[in-house]
Amino acid sequence: MSGFLPWNRVSHRLRNAESYWVCTTRPDGRPHGMPVWGLWDGEALWFGSGLESVKARNLTNNPYAQLHLESAEDVVILEGPVERIRDNELGHAIIRRIAAKYETPVEALAYAEDLGADSGGALFALRPKQALAWLEGAFDQTHSRYELT
Repeated sequence: MSGFLPWNRVSHRLRNAESYWVCTTRPDGRPHGMPVWGLWDGEALWFGSGLESVKARNLTNNPYAQLHLESAEDVVILEGPVERIRDNELGHAIIRRIAAKYETPVEALAYAEDLGADSGGALFALRPKQALAWLEGAFDQTHSRYELT
């Protein structure tokens, strides 16, 4: 880690965020960014998507993404590999936590079906290898880079 913001502050921001922007890469190299609901558990950012979405198709071809929070004033960016979760027991435990976070019924989440199926929805976990964070008004004093395992 290098920088000035403590990791626990960054983790707190991730845990309490309402929306996360997931940026993937299309096969022709063009970027694709979409907001998602998700859950940060301290090790991974969990999010769902329909398998026919551009995001899911991109992750099938290139399972790596960048994720950032909505604020340009209090910046948090994660980068790392993304894994599709096919284990129903693990996946549904995470989905229940996402539903509770957003106070919505599990059934309302389009990816709350059979996670091993090749149609419908999918649950993904971004396990960051690197994170960046800073406060825009104090960039020189706060820019931070974290190498994660």
